[in-house]
This record gives sequence, structure tokens and C-alpha cells, in this order.
Amino acid sequence: MDKNQNKKLKKRATLIDVARLSGVSTGTISRILNNHPSVSEEARKKVEEAIKKLNYVPLSAARSLAKGVSNTIMLSIIEENPILPSTWRYELPVVQGIYDYLKKTSYNLQIGISFVEEAQKSKFFENLIKDKYIDGLLILGSWPINYRSLLYLEDRSIPYVLIGCKSTVPTRVEINFDNHGAIVQVIDYLVQLGHTKFALIGGFADQLHMVDRANGFRDALTKRNLRIYENLIKFGDYQIESGYQLMLGLFNEYPKPTAIICGNDFMAAGVIKAIHDKGYKVPEDFSVVGFDDNEVAKVISPPLTTIRVPVFEMGSLAVEKLCTMVESNRKLEEITILPCETIIRSSTGKCKEK
Repeated sequence: MDKNQNKKLKKRATLIDVARLSGVSTGTISRILNNHPSVSEEARKKVEEAIKKLNYVPLSAARSLAKGVSNTIMLSIIEENPILPSTWRYELPVVQGIYDYLKKTSYNLQIGISFVEEAQKSKFFENLIKDKYIDGLLILGSWPINYRSLLYLEDRSIPYVLIGCKSTVPTRVEINFDNHGAIVQVIDYLVQLGHTKFALIGGFADQLHMVDRANGFRDALTKRNLRIYENLIKFGDYQIESGYQLMLGLFNEYPKPTAIICGNDFMAAGVIKAIHDKGYKVPEDFSVVGFDDNEVAKVISPPLTTIRVPVFEMGSLAVEKLCTMVESNRKLEEITILPCETIIRSSTGKCKEK
């Protein structure tokens, strides 16, 4: 065998080689390598067989392997199924905070979306990142994270940061906001206005954020020696219609509350509509508080008193801490709880009930 033949045999396979062998275009192959859902299963199978036969390694991956880094941060977003508009409204500013921070670095951002049922399995992260070259992982969600699944990351020293979600793994970095404290703060404000009968119209009862808010609701009333009316605590799904229907149900309960804390601004909009449809007024008859301070809070009539969440800051801080761990090759162990802000508008007022 001459030298030219030897070089030819040792030459690394290219994307064009894969295209020729599989009969699939290079553009389609690129989409397959990036896990794009638009590619047919038949094309995907042909490409995978060609890659295996040629022992093809993408150029970027080959460089990453040689250097031991990929310059890629992955964001895993864990969603309820179906994904609700209110969820996107909460998560998009978090993603914006992450993206804006990474723009100033050499890192690329890769985003994956999974549903809660899948994410709570013990091999979720193993399946998520296998065959991927990433330097670190951001995990955004509002649900508990499987302990064993996180241990896969721990055992392989893959840096990760939890955003809005929790785990019992002690050696973790977690960025969250103070759901509990925010509810305590707004109830203290309403008590100063003379309110003593409170209702809670919340989102999913088992969602982490809602669990903390419900606990804050109970703790705030207990601290003030106010009665907790269990029949005035209702849970829905964060949608406008859910808030509307739950509020209609409260009109059949006794006693009638004078102040209503809602799971988010969308539910609060539904609550206010139900109050108006029944011939009552806000805040003259009922004070209503939302959560999130999204665009609904500003345009609804009356403008909504609500709780502003530092979502952009959560994303920015989370990726900053992750990059610190990646670049220093040092593990952090800390939980950061960011404060929320009560935004006073016209949907709350003095209690007129004596």
C-alpha cells in the first residue's frame, strides 16, 4: 500500500461523505444532527447508518473532544403538558436573561423542552444529554426534579443550576424567587387595609411555586391570628377561565371573602370578570391581587395589584453561576432566593365590611 492510499484510508469522513452514502442532503443531515423534529424517520435512519459506517464525527464535536470543552450551555425547560400561555409568559424573560448574558461570552445556548412526566423519570438527564457535548446544564421548571436523575450529573461532574425548581440533592446550585415571602408581604398590606377574610384562588396545587404560595398564605394568616377558611382555598390551572369559574364558586361559599389572592395575573383577570358579571365592584366589594406583573395586570380594569417576580434576573444569575463553575472547574453549593416586589394598583382598597 503506497502513502497516498494510506492517507486516503485515514482521512476523516466529512458531511459530504455521509450525504453521498445515505442519499440525504447535507442540510437535512445538519437538522438530524441537531435533533430537529421536521425530519422523517426514514431519512434519520439512513443518516444514522451512514454515520456509524463511516465513523463520522462532526467537526465541531471533534474540536470539542480534543479540547475537552464544547462552548455549549444547555437549557432544559420542563413543562406541563399541554404548555400553557401563562407558563411561556413566566419562562421567556428567564430565557432572555440567560441569552443576554451568554451574548457577552463565547458560549452557545442549546435549548431542549421536555414534559413533566418524562422529566421525573430516574434516567431523564442521562437520556437528555447522551451523545451531546455540553459544558454545563441549566434546568428551568416549577416541579420537583428526580433525585436519581440528578445523581447522573453529579457522578459525571457535569455542572448544573436549578432555576425555579427544587431537589433534595444537597450539593446543588438553585436560583429561585420568594413565593412564600411575597404572599406574606401582600397579606400584611391587605390586613393594614382592614381585610380579615381571605380567599386563595391558585394554580396547580402540587406545583412547587403554588405549594410555597399556599404555605405563605396559611402562615401569614396564622401569624396575624386570622382564621383560615379551607372552603375559600381553591386550585385551578392558571388560566383566565379557571379563575373565572373558581370565583363564581366562591359566591356560594360562606363567609364571602373581602380579599382574594390569585395564582397569577391571568387567573386574577378571570376573578375580576366574575365579580363584575355578578354585579359587584373591584375594589369596593372585593380586593383582588395577582402574581407575576405581566401585561394583563396593566390593561385590565381596574389595573391589578400584583407581585412582580425577578424572572430576568433569575436567568442571568443562574447562567453566571454556571459559567463560574465551568470556567473554574469548581463546584458551588448554594441556594439563592430572590425577593419579589408588591406592585400596588387600583384593584385593592380599604375593606368596607364592618
